[in-house]
Amino acid sequence: MVAISVLGSAALLCVLAVKAAAQQPNISFPTVTAQGTLFAAGGKTIYAAGTNLYTLADTSTILDEEVCAFFQVLGSHRATVVRIFAFINGYGGMLGGQLVDATPAPIQPALGVYYEPGLQRLDLILAQARRHNIRVIMVLSNFWGAFGGMQWYVDQAVGMDQPLELFYSDERCRQAFKGYLAKIIGRVNTINGIPYASDGAVFSWELANEPQSRVYYELNMSLPAGSLVTGWLQEMSAYVKSLDAVHMVSSGEIGYRLSAPDTADLSTINATLDEQLEIMINWPYKGEDFASNVLIDTLDFMTIHSYPDQWGVAPSQLGWLQRHFYADRAALVHAANKPLIIEEYGAREHWADRDMALASMHAGANALGLAGTLCWQLFASPPASSGDGYNFCFDEPGAHAMLQQFRFLASKGAAASV
Repeated sequence: MVAISVLGSAALLCVLAVKAAAQQPNISFPTVTAQGTLFAAGGKTIYAAGTNLYTLADTSTILDEEVCAFFQVLGSHRATVVRIFAFINGYGGMLGGQLVDATPAPIQPALGVYYEPGLQRLDLILAQARRHNIRVIMVLSNFWGAFGGMQWYVDQAVGMDQPLELFYSDERCRQAFKGYLAKIIGRVNTINGIPYASDGAVFSWELANEPQSRVYYELNMSLPAGSLVTGWLQEMSAYVKSLDAVHMVSSGEIGYRLSAPDTADLSTINATLDEQLEIMINWPYKGEDFASNVLIDTLDFMTIHSYPDQWGVAPSQLGWLQRHFYADRAALVHAANKPLIIEEYGAREHWADRDMALASMHAGANALGLAGTLCWQLFASPPASSGDGYNFCFDEPGAHAMLQQFRFLASKGAAASV
């Protein structure tokens, strides 16, 4: 899609409608907080029911009117949370061996340099979310290359051909990232005048998308497994709390453990699958120590990401994943009296029945008392690409399961609030 330099008529109407709503008497939109293993807002229980749409901040591929339509449709179906990448660093290309989404409109084209139209897109997202009773998880960095992730900071602050993991440990990288945190969290919305730090439309400040290390990096560097990410999460979550003591902070983790829990019933599945699953969900050499990170007191809730088809799990075998991944992580998080959400999950379009697969994952999450589910990725209208087979819209397989989950969690929240 070709970007336009000025607002078209539909985009103008979209922004004018938001500004008009902002002029009306203030309607309370309370901040969400963690209350035990669930979320609450304004004294009422709320579940995170929604989707990811990581590209929503990219003004070069998504128009303003599409942002408005997206929130209108999601809100009409009782979705409550959308997760976005609230950063776009650099212009794309190859960085540190990673292919980065190319864009002519980054939010941060260089360290400490900001593109105001990109920041104004974040304003529009939060204003539209608020208008439709939706809250936004604001992801602030990325282990992967998309939108200029951690490697971009290393390339900019340290130099080329340096390891990505310096993002966690190098003081120059940490200070550069703190600068971005301060810029975003300290912003005042140009549409409705609401400071981000007091805007109920922000669900949480999420430190990263899937923080981890490359396989064996810590082992090769004689570092304790998981120490880099855990130390970074402690430092950055405390820093965010110093900027904004109101909103929740989350880590954006996949949910890797350093060791496997009891797996007494593995004999029920073939050995090849057993081995693959154990490696994928309990990988001590990926730099993530979920069991330790749960105990960081400046992280308000925990996340797991679940792509069973990438892990060799067939639809008929989802029960194994629910018992050994969902249930194990839920036990860890609930023991710490925190909420847990499945923040990313999906089923590729080649699965025979995406609705069945998603519904099965929902059933597992709901039975464990998880605080929400956010799929990857549900669009209001047909997406420009399949997203490796995960993207779908409301008239495609998968939508039925999502609508059922939205309704179920809305009803469950209402019942818990009586």
